[in-house]
Amino acid sequence: VIEPTTKKLETLQKIEQLPNILDICVVSTCADVRCFLMKKLATTRNVKNFLVEKFLFQRVEDYDIVGKLLREKKIDTRVNCHFRSIEPYRSIKRKLLKCGRCKMTISGDNWGLASNGVHYIDLFLFLTSSRRFFVEKSELNWELSETKREGFVEFSGEIIGANSNGDSLTMI
Repeated sequence: VIEPTTKKLETLQKIEQLPNILDICVVSTCADVRCFLMKKLATTRNVKNFLVEKFLFQRVEDYDIVGKLLREKKIDTRVNCHFRSIEPYRSIKRKLLKCGRCKMTISGDNWGLASNGVHYIDLFLFLTSSRRFFVEKSELNWELSETKREGFVEFSGEIIGANSNGDSLTMI
């Protein structure tokens, strides 16, 4: 909690310690508890805005549950995709505006397709001024590997997609 009058940052351990009105609530927990936490916050506090980490939830049904609650409570919610705010990417975007089609490739070893692919899809959409991404090919290696977080897994493979303007993204 940040107190505007004293400019003091305070860390709290329980939801009950929070003020009743929250202008912005940053939820940076692991995805397996996020649905529970967002429901509790939205039903016990007057939250105006949520900022959450990707991946939002572990279960498909949690998207429906929280989505419905956010619409009912009229809580504006954003997913933290930080590449958009980094100046070198903004500079690249300005240069791309003068070019034709964009072909973007992300590749490497152990870069985390499952956990980080969404950031690169968002960056691709940002750089190409697009709102929709269409998967054209998905060949995932279903050999799961452990991550630094207990109970979470990672996978690799290839995803190829495009936007409606014909720009393409390949993630390997």
